[in-house]
Amino acid sequence: MPLRTCLIMMTALAVITDNLIIPFYPQYFAERFGNPPEQYVGLYLAVVSLVVMAVFPLWARLAKRVHPVRILISAQFMAGSLTAACYFIDSLPLFWVVSLVMVLFKGSYLLMYPYVMSLQQQDNHTQTIGTLSVVVHFGAILGAALGGLVLQVMNIGDVFLVMAAGDSSRWPSACTWCAAICPRPASSLRATKRRCATQRAACRPSTGCAW
Repeated sequence: MPLRTCLIMMTALAVITDNLIIPFYPQYFAERFGNPPEQYVGLYLAVVSLVVMAVFPLWARLAKRVHPVRILISAQFMAGSLTAACYFIDSLPLFWVVSLVMVLFKGSYLLMYPYVMSLQQQDNHTQTIGTLSVVVHFGAILGAALGGLVLQVMNIGDVFLVMAAGDSSRWPSACTWCAAICPRPASSLRATKRRCATQRAACRPSTGCAW
């Protein structure tokens, strides 16, 4: 399967799982934290959006030095761990802290959009933008619908475990892609060159020699 298609599918999965609980936050806050003031939910969702907007430039700056897939591996691992931790939290202030740090790491997934664009010729950018737009909006609708179905058979707090499972399911794929497409460390390249230098007669181009 082409890398572009895999990345778009992972993006769809991320959007769906992240939207499982968003429409049901008022119910979640009421059941888990004892009916806090209603404005807390609106304030929380506003802060979530602000965190994503604030940290994305930092992720983008980091992506200039580190391959986006490498960032995705570490960030999604942390996001999945913190999402699972939210399941056990009964304190509203602690939930704010942990969940907002979770959102910080989830924000790294926005790096996939420009990365998918970079895999395409410029003539195909319009089609790719349209595809990603459909994926994001349809994923949000589908995630909300699936969230309602999940709540028919599970407690509302259990949705965080489903979301964590979604993050974890993307992690092995990201590791596989990183091994395939990310540049090897300089030490590994030097080791390959030394090995080629000692075995010039048998060395083939596929080993990575640079003569």
